[in-house]
Amino acid sequence: MVLWCRPVWFLAACAADPITSVSAAPSEVISTLVEVSWTPASAEAWVEWEGQRFDGADGRAVVYGAGADATISVTVHAEDWSSEPIQVTTGSLPAAIPPVELVDAGALEPGFVATSWLESPDEGSGAIVLDEAGRVVWYDLLDDVGTISVIHKVEGGFLYLVSSHSYLPDAHAVFVSNDGREREAIPLPMAHHDVLPLPSGGFAAVVGEVREVNGENVVGDTIVEVNEDGAQTTIWNAFDHFEVIPNDGWGPLAYPEGADWNHANGLAFDEARDQYLISMFRCACVIALDRADGEIAWIVGGDDGTMGADNPFGPQHSPDWTDVGFSVFDNGYEINVSRLADYAIEDGGARLAWSWPHPDGYVTAVLGDYDRMTNGGHLSSWGTLGEVIYAGADDAVSWRVDVEPGHVLGQVDGFEQFE
Repeated sequence: MVLWCRPVWFLAACAADPITSVSAAPSEVISTLVEVSWTPASAEAWVEWEGQRFDGADGRAVVYGAGADATISVTVHAEDWSSEPIQVTTGSLPAAIPPVELVDAGALEPGFVATSWLESPDEGSGAIVLDEAGRVVWYDLLDDVGTISVIHKVEGGFLYLVSSHSYLPDAHAVFVSNDGREREAIPLPMAHHDVLPLPSGGFAAVVGEVREVNGENVVGDTIVEVNEDGAQTTIWNAFDHFEVIPNDGWGPLAYPEGADWNHANGLAFDEARDQYLISMFRCACVIALDRADGEIAWIVGGDDGTMGADNPFGPQHSPDWTDVGFSVFDNGYEINVSRLADYAIEDGGARLAWSWPHPDGYVTAVLGDYDRMTNGGHLSSWGTLGEVIYAGADDAVSWRVDVEPGHVLGQVDGFEQFE
């Protein structure tokens, strides 16, 4: 804490308070974290562990990255003072966290990977952060019904969506602080599959809407923005742009509220373009639309496509913008292998510019995600295969983890540090 002392003769009173005692212990909220405290709480200090600095406030700092059952040594520093090294052992992981095996132990860019896992809405779901060694260094477990299919690292914590096919009316976005001590749930009825932090603050989400069509309830998808005050605005609605035509959604993946018409499963936003991408699983298409008026700029794939694609994708998840077009995680039902794919928008069509099939030629029927890294490499998660893979700019696999069979992985988000 920095105090502002106006009278010059009081400057001496503004010197940092001397530290009289320090302590360290594993967090009672997230056992892989170490909480370091000192007295008096007014003293200005920070904590060092393995050359990393962790700033503190109000007599407390949190050390991230140690993992479970690890004995580490931390040191508290003030302006002209340092403590003796303090040894502390972190706690064990909760039994509900699935085992993770490091298969390829190369470099990981960036240093941490956040993902979610699920068994079923009734059997468990949670979020984990892995480090380069494949250790779970952060986690959060759901204590209610629902699943987490997407997690994003945001300032001060993590944002994710709690929902499932049978849980739409009670869906909500959740913010959890880095130390796990702050939790905010934002009700978002009928939201599913994706929530997306926005550059200007707040977030966007895929939200279903129920309408009666020809005497039958149908769930169509919308894009809803939620600002930092919680106010919600519908940016786009599929009912306003497409004719409702029965498809496979009237069958095995139908929502209890009505026929699963679109099954939108991914969002991306580009601030410079001021456009969204939305992936429609059922029609195997990706739609680009203007945020300002909700008008469609183009559609690639599906019966309603305004542009065709050579070497087409679909069904697909996780669309994203690229400099020349867009990317998708192609589940690859038709080609019998899941792949990462980049398409260039040119000459009124979409050209396959790059693709990377699963290294072992496998298919994930559910979920899947792909993010391009700033160094040219790519980070991906493979749904029902339970794998997270990082490959370098040369497309060679550098780092891979497998989660215990029976667990499905959601989207993946790489980040450099907890901040």
